[in-house]
Amino acid sequence: MYIINNKLFIVMGKFLENNYADLLNESKKNKNLPSIVLLSTTGLSKKDSHNSVQRFMEQAEAQGFQIYAINPTKGALRKTENGKYILQDNITTAEVLLENTVIIPRRTVLKNDESKSFLKKLEDKGFFIMNTLDAFEKCENKYSTYLALEKDNVSTPKTEIINSDTMYKLEEKVNAVSGGTFPVICKILNGTQGIGVFIIDSMESLKSTLPAMFALAPNSSVLIQQKINSDGDLRIHVLYDSFNKITKNKDKYIIIGAMKRNMIKDDFRSNFSLGGTVEKVTLTDEQIDLAKQAAIATGCRWCGVDIITDQNMGKSYVIEVNSSPGTKGISTVADVDIVQVLLDKFRNFEYFRNYKNIIGKYESGTVSFKCESMSGSVSADIAIKFDNTYKNNVILSDSINVSNNVVQFKLDGTLYTSDVYASRNGSPIIKASLNFNDNTYKSVYFEVTYSEKDKGLVLGEEFLDGYSKDCHISEESWILTDKPENLQ
Repeated sequence: MYIINNKLFIVMGKFLENNYADLLNESKKNKNLPSIVLLSTTGLSKKDSHNSVQRFMEQAEAQGFQIYAINPTKGALRKTENGKYILQDNITTAEVLLENTVIIPRRTVLKNDESKSFLKKLEDKGFFIMNTLDAFEKCENKYSTYLALEKDNVSTPKTEIINSDTMYKLEEKVNAVSGGTFPVICKILNGTQGIGVFIIDSMESLKSTLPAMFALAPNSSVLIQQKINSDGDLRIHVLYDSFNKITKNKDKYIIIGAMKRNMIKDDFRSNFSLGGTVEKVTLTDEQIDLAKQAAIATGCRWCGVDIITDQNMGKSYVIEVNSSPGTKGISTVADVDIVQVLLDKFRNFEYFRNYKNIIGKYESGTVSFKCESMSGSVSADIAIKFDNTYKNNVILSDSINVSNNVVQFKLDGTLYTSDVYASRNGSPIIKASLNFNDNTYKSVYFEVTYSEKDKGLVLGEEFLDGYSKDCHISEESWILTDKPENLQ
């Protein structure tokens, strides 16, 4: 679907009902700057996240953007009769278009279940979100970050988690991260800006410190982490250089700023927010690659990746990923205004449906038909319609010819050949591999039928019953989630 001047145009293959290319080009000529919605508590504060919010507000307003700060803990969302959405809290009301709005959540979205629910509602409606709730939660919980990095084979210090119930495994866990040697780093699971990070120099200290912590907070958990000898760390801002769905292609990520944070005097931490000094830095290829890998592993579009380099071995490690990075320190020393970089990107904003757990009534995809007698398979970009009024999956074709358990059929004037696996009510049943929304389904059965009117591929009840375990069809009637250029 594409909405232009409040008119609906379906743009999927033979479901095309208007001259999409002309309309799209005309739309781009008149395109306004997107609205920007910051999800954060409002008001001045010395905290870095709030400083960043103020920088966004001031610079965006000065450059003609409509920008709003909405407190997600008090957020409400509703759709108007003219198709716009109202986002509001107890102070601010924003009326925005779904397809021309950028949502930038800050760490406030993790404050409570209400704030998380508000972000999730925006995701489910299909708004463009800089970092999703899933990305925030992966980065907020340091052990979740570690597991995500480890899963993607991203270099990170060895880490174990411990709580009051697993204290009897303490020596085993220290052995796992450091071979039983000290010092080790301990981190409270959800600390930020260096708070809740401390160093332990002996087993005796560890055995006395942790029980005291658990006595004060019985349900808390602490990470025990390998200590890397370094004189500071790097904070690297990474940005996914596209508005389309995130992929694992490192070439899509760019480094938009970097700084070195030196160790604080008489302290092993280096956070700028704690008074550490910062300086400009030139990154190595290894550090650039590592920062991009960390962004991919955590699913962030924009993040601050913290990297530490072993002074003895020269190897670099990711120690944290921040899904709500501050902009003040890095903009001060790195000769780059991070907020301005993002605003410049938003000037060329293009809306795509971005979330894999939501599908619309129409999608674009790729289907591969296999025929043994033809020694291979052929793939085609195709229009997909989801319709549970069909019990089975159906290919609506221009023509059909069946001979010797092989069917030839036409779609949009192109002839395809496939093996016949069975028949239903006189129609051949074929098996195909289907890809859409970044998911691949290797064995999907279709009934091939002739249709005078609609042409394309319909996924019916038999597919949707299984697919709905992972995804759901949006409440919106018409949604286009992928770029349609190849289906004009």
